[in-house]
This record gives sequence, structure tokens and C-alpha cells, in this order.
Amino acid sequence: MTPYPFTFPAPTDHTPIDPSPTIEPSSPAQGPQSRTLTYTLENVRGKHPVPQASHLRTLFQSSRDNSTTILAFPCTYDGLSSRLVAESGFPLIFLSGFAVSSAQGLPDTGYIALEDMCHKIQETARVVPPSMPIMVDGDTGYGSPMNVKRTVECFAAAGAAGVMIEDQTWPKQHTYSALAALPISIQTIHPSPLTQHRTTDHPSKSRKGCGHTKGKSTVSRGEAYARIQAAVDARTQGRDIFILARTDALIHGWDEAMTRAREFMRLGADAIFVEALPDRDAMRRCVQELSGVPLMANIIEGGKTENLSAAELARLGFAAVAYPWTLVAARLKATREALEGLKRSFGVGSPPMIMRYDEVCEGVGFRAYWDAETRYEFDEEGLVNPPREE
Repeated sequence: MTPYPFTFPAPTDHTPIDPSPTIEPSSPAQGPQSRTLTYTLENVRGKHPVPQASHLRTLFQSSRDNSTTILAFPCTYDGLSSRLVAESGFPLIFLSGFAVSSAQGLPDTGYIALEDMCHKIQETARVVPPSMPIMVDGDTGYGSPMNVKRTVECFAAAGAAGVMIEDQTWPKQHTYSALAALPISIQTIHPSPLTQHRTTDHPSKSRKGCGHTKGKSTVSRGEAYARIQAAVDARTQGRDIFILARTDALIHGWDEAMTRAREFMRLGADAIFVEALPDRDAMRRCVQELSGVPLMANIIEGGKTENLSAAELARLGFAAVAYPWTLVAARLKATREALEGLKRSFGVGSPPMIMRYDEVCEGVGFRAYWDAETRYEFDEEGLVNPPREE
């Protein structure tokens, strides 16, 4: 397996301050003894601390301060893809709306919402290591600022360590926009004078969509700020959660995008994502103008953003880079190729061997299950393998 090329601080939630924790006495009838442990969590911002959220915040901040490292990760869509990402050595999980929609055979146009994503968070949290932070795409928050607040609260309760909230319009609708297919630099030569209002990159009433697809639009500044304030309030008043604020306002010009990003920072966002930065120069300028806050980029194969390496993005000053399409594209290609190979085999012999039987069993978790179930073997008298006394 290729080692993960960047180094980050280890989670602190498994390291007690006192290496010799206090042991509370208990009788044999009570089972295992209880312990009193004292922990230190860095970078807590919520009313109720959450170790994974603190660790995620620490990861972003340490990456921001070190130009030789960056949080580079693919976006996942379910429990299996998330577990494979964790097993491959990546430092965090990012469940994206685009990827989750694709796994249901749908485009990222608003078909899925709060309940779908909460189910995916829980599904993922069950199969990745407990210390692994899970970041989740919250889209627009699925409605008004009050909906945003509820979304952030529900994601945190489901097991998310971080949430991304954006300023695109809701609900998502798509109509054809010829201008949206042009490079972003062409669209931003003449910023719209209507940036205080709900505007689009073309008069064709386009709505919410993936940031690199055609026909997207943003809400007003006021509504965008209200969304981020609601997300921050959910964090401040409840479970701690890392807040990544995204703006797609580059379609209205550079100044509009920077104005929104700066206000997101002031309101308390933990990190900023300016969607669809076109090239290296724009990325460098963005880092310079939004100094002091961790910034995330995303790289889509063939998308509007220049496809730089993760190492180069780190040198430019980015703290993180997401790859939203990689696993979706891999799934599409691998499945289609497997189907074609299976059809070709029908008249000539056995189906092609894609993976060995034991590799598939191990990959989907059978081996771990078989190892674990031996602990619970029993006969008429009791446990076959009773726990050892400590």
C-alpha cells in the first residue's frame, strides 16, 4: 500500500494526561472496573466538546501553518467507501452531496437532503475508527437559516465532526446556461452590479448544483451570512463541530467572493472554501487576501480549477484539498468494465477473476466479523471464552 505522503498530529482523544488513571473499585458482580480519565482537548469551540471536532480543527490549523503538508482526501459516498479511505491511511472522511447522490443513481441537484445525509453519517461512523473525523457536505442547509441550524445540530448528533455550508440557492433546479460552460475567468470579467440580490451567472433562472456544473446561482449576501451565523450558533450552543463555509460567489466577480469569505471568517467559520478558483494565480491571490484562516481547494478531473498537485497547493498556502469525483469516477468505470467482462465470458467460460474470494470477504468485513464473534461463543453452561480477570 502506498503510504500517505503527509504527516499530521495524532488524535488527542486517546491520550490521557495521567498515564496511571484512577481505578474505581468494583465487585466481581459489577463486571470490569470503571476508570476515571482526564483528557485535554485542543481547539474546542462548541459548548459541548467533541474529540473528533477538536482533532479536525487541529488538523486544518496545523496544515495551514505548514507549507509542506496538506489535508488531501477523496470524497466518499457510503460506509464501504469511507472504510476503504480510512484503511488507506487518509486522515479524515468527507461525505459529499455529489458522491452520495451518485451512489443513489442521481445527479447532485437536490434530490437528497437532511435525512439521507444523516443516515450516511451514521453508516460511516459505525465502520471507521472512532477517532476518525467525519466531515459532511451540508449543501445549503436545506432551507432557511433555521433549517441550517437544525442541519448542523442533526449532523453533529449523528456523528459528524465537521459540516460544510454554502451560499448557493435552494431548491436545486437546472436549466441550460450556455455561459456557465465557459471558463470561470470569462464569467468574472464583468461582475454583476446586483450582488446584493439573488442573482445567477445567466438570466436563465438557474439554481443549485455542483460547483463545477452549469447553471448555479447564489443567494444574497444577507441570506448567506444568516446561514453561517446559524451554523455557528448551532456549534456554540450545542455539540462542537467544525464549520467549513463555502462560497460560489466567484460567478459574480472576485470582490463579491472575497467579501463573503471575509464575513464568513468574522462570523466564526473555522475554514473557507472559495469554489471554482480557476488557476494558480487566483489560488495564490485567494490565500493572500484571506490570510489567517485555513482554506480548502477542490480538484475535479477536467473541472474549472487548474489541476495542481496536492504538494503544490500546500506550497501555495492551502490547508486542505478535496477530490469529489475520484471515487465516483472509479466506481462508474470499474462497474462498467466488470459488466462488459461478464457479458464477454458468457459464451466462452468462467467469469473473469476480479478479486480472489478471500480478498472480497476481507474487503467487506467478514474476517473482522469472524474474529470478533469467537468472543461470544457459548454452550448450555455459559461463555466458551469467558473474559480474563484483569
